[in-house]
Amino acid sequence: GMKVACQEAEEVAGRAVRLEGADERLAGSMAEVESLRDELQAAVSQASGLAEQVWLQANAGELYREAEMARERATMAEELGERRRMELEEAERRCLDLAAANDSLRDRL
Repeated sequence: GMKVACQEAEEVAGRAVRLEGADERLAGSMAEVESLRDELQAAVSQASGLAEQVWLQANAGELYREAEMARERATMAEELGERRRMELEEAERRCLDLAAANDSLRDRL
């Protein structure tokens, strides 16, 4: 009976040692998983930061194009305004000429 009891005790001890090893390996695996999770989180936040940067750059590009178009429209409006001003001056000159012609006609009558 003693021999059997000793064998059983050794087996139990062996199992305990193996369990302890398994526990340590499990703890190691858990730590690894935790570290991988942290790395993943960092990668995700980096990716989201990059995505935001790309979005901001695209937005900036869009705003720049809109500003360019607005500038072109302003330039066109300016040119149109300049033409209108010249037309007005021309019309004013014609009016003055007509008024002068009128005056000289009146003087002659």
